[in-house]
Amino acid sequence: MKRYYHKYFEGYEEEKVPAKNGKGTRIAHTYVSYYFRQGVNEWVRIALRILYLAMSLAAFGCLLYAATSYAHCNQTPWMVVAQALTLLAFLWFAWVLAYYVCAPKEMTIYKYKSTALQMLKVCKWLTAAFLLDAAGVAADLLLFGGASEKEELLCLGSYLLGGLLILGLGLIERALPYERLSNDKEITWYRERMEWRY
Repeated sequence: MKRYYHKYFEGYEEEKVPAKNGKGTRIAHTYVSYYFRQGVNEWVRIALRILYLAMSLAAFGCLLYAATSYAHCNQTPWMVVAQALTLLAFLWFAWVLAYYVCAPKEMTIYKYKSTALQMLKVCKWLTAAFLLDAAGVAADLLLFGGASEKEELLCLGSYLLGGLLILGLGLIERALPYERLSNDKEITWYRERMEWRY
């Protein structure tokens, strides 16, 4: 809990001030560090959020279709495990995406790290999970031949398409310019373009 507290209040100054009821003191937090924002205009920012939501829904549709089809691969234990991992990765992705979509235009260090940087990380993991599913279907095709070949090929295509959608989303986010903005309490902005992000 203490670690989360420090992560959340990174870039804040703490000051003891009198409590509202006049008894004792409380800690007031004032943000004094940099703000971060996407270096694009407002319309592009909104369009990107709509695009991310559309790509995410399409990728989830691919996962749902492949996992619920009557293909032989869906009866094997390794596919059940792989699909469970993909679903967990998708839940993590959905959490980050919801936070990303609701993030303010000017973000504190914590918000920047938990939206923009976290999005890059979760896209890698979810793409890898989709590829693991595709590998499971391919292994089933090799081991069991044409037990339900048409359905399995559709599953394989769905997993690959879902992985490509998430990979594309991550690449778009990586290519986006971000600006670091100074905060000197009067909120006088200067822009420092960040060409790459860690």
